[in-house]
Amino acid sequence: MKTFIPPDPPRHGIEITPLIDVVFILLLFFVLTSSFADPALRTDLPESDTDSHPKVSDINIALTADGAIRTNGSPGSLEDIDNMILIHINVSGETPAVTLQADQNVPYRHVFTIIDLLKSRAISELQLAYSPGPSDN
Repeated sequence: MKTFIPPDPPRHGIEITPLIDVVFILLLFFVLTSSFADPALRTDLPESDTDSHPKVSDINIALTADGAIRTNGSPGSLEDIDNMILIHINVSGETPAVTLQADQNVPYRHVFTIIDLLKSRAISELQLAYSPGPSDN
């Protein structure tokens, strides 16, 4: 005598295993591509003949020739710089080290405005980024 085995009832819902695979692949893609991305704007920095390596700073400010400001790689303004300084002071209890990366074609008044803002917040560690000049060897 033959016995009849009823088929499994149809499943209702979404299979989650393929979704997890896709999420991990996307996560891997974004992690790998973000490590190759340049966080700052491309600026044409002035050259210097000195061979000193800058220290790691807490806040990086980039100025482009057209006057755009980026703080730690994100578009910003003078108010954003001021807020970042205040947040850093409130969180760590000390003034941050700042690196200013200004394109060599930026008008001096823009650089001076940012330096003036930093001085008003008693920032004592300011580094000016530059491109290494030709070696005299």
